[in-house]
Amino acid sequence: MSTARTIARAQGPAGPPRDLHRSRAAAVAARVRAWLPIAAIVAALPAIWHFLTEGSAALTTLLLLSCAAVAATIGRIGTGGSTDGTIDQVSTVVERMSNSAAILDADERVRWVNPAFIRLYGFSAEEAEGQRLDDLLKTERADRQQLREIAQELRRHGAAHGRIPRRAKDGRVYWVDHEILSVVDARGDVSGYVVVETDMTSEIELREALELSERRFHDAADATPVFIWALDPNGLCTYVNRSYADFFGRPVAELLGKGWQPYIHPDDLDDVRRRVDDGLRSRLPFQIATRKRRSDGRYRWLVCNGRPHFTESGEFVGFLGGSMDVTEQREAELQAQAANRAKSEFVTNMSHELRTPLTAILGYAELLQDGATSAAVNIPHDEAIASLRRNGEQLLALIDDILDLSRIETGELRVNPTETDVQAVVEDVLATLDPRAAAQGLDLEAFTTANVPRRIVSDPLRLRQVLLNLVGNAVKFTTSGGVKVVLRSGRSLDGRDALVIAVADSGIGMSEDVLAKLFRPFVQADASLTRRHGGTGLGLCICQRLVAMLGGEIHVSSVVGRGSTFSVILDGVRKVGNAEIPAGARLHSPRPTREASARRGEPLAGARVLLAEDGPDNQRLIAHLLKKAGANVTVVPDGRLAVDAVLGARTSAPFDLVLMDMQMPELDGYSAARDVRAAGCDVPIIAITAHAMLGDREKCLAAGCDDYLTKPITYERLLDACAPAIEARRRAAA
Repeated sequence: MSTARTIARAQGPAGPPRDLHRSRAAAVAARVRAWLPIAAIVAALPAIWHFLTEGSAALTTLLLLSCAAVAATIGRIGTGGSTDGTIDQVSTVVERMSNSAAILDADERVRWVNPAFIRLYGFSAEEAEGQRLDDLLKTERADRQQLREIAQELRRHGAAHGRIPRRAKDGRVYWVDHEILSVVDARGDVSGYVVVETDMTSEIELREALELSERRFHDAADATPVFIWALDPNGLCTYVNRSYADFFGRPVAELLGKGWQPYIHPDDLDDVRRRVDDGLRSRLPFQIATRKRRSDGRYRWLVCNGRPHFTESGEFVGFLGGSMDVTEQREAELQAQAANRAKSEFVTNMSHELRTPLTAILGYAELLQDGATSAAVNIPHDEAIASLRRNGEQLLALIDDILDLSRIETGELRVNPTETDVQAVVEDVLATLDPRAAAQGLDLEAFTTANVPRRIVSDPLRLRQVLLNLVGNAVKFTTSGGVKVVLRSGRSLDGRDALVIAVADSGIGMSEDVLAKLFRPFVQADASLTRRHGGTGLGLCICQRLVAMLGGEIHVSSVVGRGSTFSVILDGVRKVGNAEIPAGARLHSPRPTREASARRGEPLAGARVLLAEDGPDNQRLIAHLLKKAGANVTVVPDGRLAVDAVLGARTSAPFDLVLMDMQMPELDGYSAARDVRAAGCDVPIIAITAHAMLGDREKCLAAGCDDYLTKPITYERLLDACAPAIEARRRAAA
């Protein structure tokens, strides 16, 4: 639609003669000629400014020429000149303007709109003319207070601006920069208004989207445990998230604008600088592990991942990155490495501990097998036998230590609190170790410095194991002087009665470094001493765990070159009876062993024993030990033959005892024991097994066995198990 027709319709419906139309057009032109040129220029100002700032000189010139054309056109209308062609020219120029423009009369009703207005809001010129602009484009999102302020500013200054929402015909809401200018006539009266509106919706939506994105980023960054940071080209902090600030213990504002170098550990600074410079030169991401100081002065290990940041034009604008606190992981890695080294050292020493006695066992066995060689090298028979026994016992102790530690670690080892004779336990330990101490020329003694209870509730087996290890270590690491075991009463920290058993030696002593790792599993205090004196490094760890299970703890004090004292403190001991060991009592008195007394007779004389064992070597050994004790022995190699032998002998010459290996071919010992019991036979059955873990004893008893022996079998342990069972059987048959 041409501008001429637009103005015509603003005056009313078509129909008057052409002369009348021209006269009315001239009248309108006369009223607005004073301000329309200015209005045209004002309407173009936003676009002019835009193009000036964007550097588009050609479009700026076009807009200025458009304003001049508008002014010239209105001038011709006011002087009665021909307007049709000129208005068409103005229409052509205005159509090129991107800003929405409208001319309002003094009553603020629309008299003219440009094509940009029609394109933006969707209202035709006919629909807009005669309407109040605020009514035509009203929206509930408009701020009424803001509209009132614009009206007040317009009245005071003749011009006003603001950013307001407008609703288009299709219901869409646009945000526009609203500029309005009052036009006054020669008398100074307001004759109309020029309204120019620039659509800012896309810009606002973009900015809001950017602000929303930034809020989301900041919220996410503050929620993550990763320390996110940004640096400017000078290395000064331009952004840190909440986790970063919390880690350093400082407010975010205090960290901004600060450099990163003062927080780096001095030993790491050169390496960090080099890696940062390498990343900048290569323009590639980098990773740095370093220590950073927090506000409390402590250093923590961080892994920092960063990269240099460049604009599209290649300008370096700083670094972006994130860091994580890996102190715990790093310490765990160092501990794992130390543990691996300790385990490797332990395995090496374990190999030594296994191979050393095996060398003696296999070597002496070979010499005994070849009697001529034995005689030629002048090795006494008794010396060879003693060496075999000693090294075998050493292997057994090693295996027991490994099994005990395994059971403690898995929670399978249990203590059995019962009445415990403290004096008997101490005397038994000293009697066991007295020959070794005497061989080294050491004094081994035990005494009390105060009255102590004679009997308490504890586990005598585990207490003996602890004292045997502590006194044995004291003898091992003492070359002169002696070892003392001192018993006294005391008080625990919570005021309960305590029994203290101290083992003091005059040996080599230990340094503070050695004491710090003394009770760690798989860690040996001094590998060189271990190689010299033997041992696995497990004994003290086991002792500490066992004493804790008995309700106590171990304390140790030591001076290098003067000796060590290990104190077993049993807290909250419960006395059994009123008997006491008086102060000053000496407890060490050598006693004959059970094995020595057993040799004086045949405790199993006349007993009929069935041995079910599939191993030929074990068959010969156990049968020999039983015959030595006076028993008549029948040997079968599997469980099926064992059941047949037991049931077949019931009516003729029944067996007094069955020794049943639990792992045999054809029929294992568990099934054989169940079959014997199922047949109604009550002959005593003692299980023999290499299984020594928690629950193995109960499994054997559940199958129908009466007792349980673990391999290897010694003469004394065999008699301790067999003699009571046979005696009970004989009493029952009498």
